[in-house]
Amino acid sequence: KAVVSTQSTGIKQADEIEKILCHKFMRFMMMRAENFFILRRKPLEGYDISFLITNYHTEQMYKHKLIDFIMEFMTEIDKEISEMKLCLNGRGRVCAVEYLKMVSPSIFLLLLNTCLFSFFGTIFSKESTTRPANC
Repeated sequence: KAVVSTQSTGIKQADEIEKILCHKFMRFMMMRAENFFILRRKPLEGYDISFLITNYHTEQMYKHKLIDFIMEFMTEIDKEISEMKLCLNGRGRVCAVEYLKMVSPSIFLLLLNTCLFSFFGTIFSKESTTRPANC
């Protein structure tokens, strides 16, 4: 008689970026499920990750070590997703800064030329209308 226990859980996903990172990371982990012995290749519907523990696992492994593994695994996944999000935000910031370095001087010069032209254009037009005819 085989005793089977399935432990399924969801992972904290505060925003859209975390949802995408969680989905990609879980897909990566589940493709390597055979290396984790108790990790299912496909989670139960509505969950992000599922573990399948059979009587073979409980006979061959220490039960408290299985529980420790699951707890450590979940905390490490949360840490990894948080680190990936920080890295992604950092890369986005660097890209934005580099883009603005390339674009800003041209936009600045364009705005400066427009402002100077409109400013001096109004000065010269006012002077030309108020100047005496003999000047």
